[in-house]
Amino acid sequence: MWEKIAIHTKEDEELKDVLNAVHFGWESDHAQSLKPYYHFRGDITEIDGVLVKGPKVIIPKTLQGDMLKKIHEGHLGIEKCQARARQVMYWPNINNDIENHIGRCGTCQKHRYKQAKEPMEQHEVPEKTWRKIGADLFTLFGKNFLVVVDYTSNYPEVAKLEDLSSTNTISHMKSIMARHGLPSVVVSDNGPQFSSREFRQFVMQYGFKHVTSSPEYPQSNGKAEKAVQIVKRLLKKAKENDEDPHLALLNYRTSPLSGSDRSPGEISMNRKLRTKLSSAEKNMSPCTIQDDDDDREKYVCVDHPSGGATASTNQSKPVTPKAAQSSHSTDQQSRPVSTMSDVRTTRSGRIINLPSRYVHD
Repeated sequence: MWEKIAIHTKEDEELKDVLNAVHFGWESDHAQSLKPYYHFRGDITEIDGVLVKGPKVIIPKTLQGDMLKKIHEGHLGIEKCQARARQVMYWPNINNDIENHIGRCGTCQKHRYKQAKEPMEQHEVPEKTWRKIGADLFTLFGKNFLVVVDYTSNYPEVAKLEDLSSTNTISHMKSIMARHGLPSVVVSDNGPQFSSREFRQFVMQYGFKHVTSSPEYPQSNGKAEKAVQIVKRLLKKAKENDEDPHLALLNYRTSPLSGSDRSPGEISMNRKLRTKLSSAEKNMSPCTIQDDDDDREKYVCVDHPSGGATASTNQSKPVTPKAAQSSHSTDQQSRPVSTMSDVRTTRSGRIINLPSRYVHD
């Protein structure tokens, strides 16, 4: 994908002017084609024929339509699609283009929210992920599903049930717990699957507290019920458009949460999950990755001491990042930078370390 972007960049009249400005300087009386880029010109550089704005790839006009389709996969809505795009790519008026693209989508218009959301009963949110989870069941397309959602990261797990027995429900919950660890608290409704003697034995065996909602206050299980609504809408949209439901779930899990720049997947697993948009991420991990006090990833490039413009593989040493920290957690876990990398120097003399997972994508 990187090579394809480079080819289209070379053929794009506007981006050819930007490339020329990056290489030879931005004139004060800059051309009309440079105006959309001039105010952040210091953030723009070129890597292997591709223009990047900080950690974002600048997409040529001829590829913007394809990128809009990728951004819109899963039909996540305007805000989430814009947030997904903000992480990896840029072009002038990208937000308006995304909004217009989604506005023309019949599936999104059909399934958009038409009423105000009911308030949920507030629960204490743990600092650590997967310590408190919600569980609920739903039926769709004649099939039964279990949804389990983490209270801290909002990461949803979905399992198709063979039947509605406690035995089957417990079996899938055990599988989820084997992946994410044992919770301290499980919140559910009082359905027969969760109120049976078998489930009480499961609670004792696995050592967690079981909190149930009552018919008078069903919103006390609102976290799981909201997750059910989200998952049902994702599955409906995928079926109507003959799309892969697993990719729809992945796109949701990797979309930044409202009011945050981190996704459920990133908060839950403390790493960015690879998606189809990641094909445009070759430049996403410079020589140092670290989290600041607001838990937002910083992409730090080191100035070349000599100001040279020749690619190098020995002028920068791998830097171990400061321990990453969840936006909801005081625990610190190290995230070492891959030692398999390609260190390159841009024409402006900046050293950029490209991990092999991006170099070879």
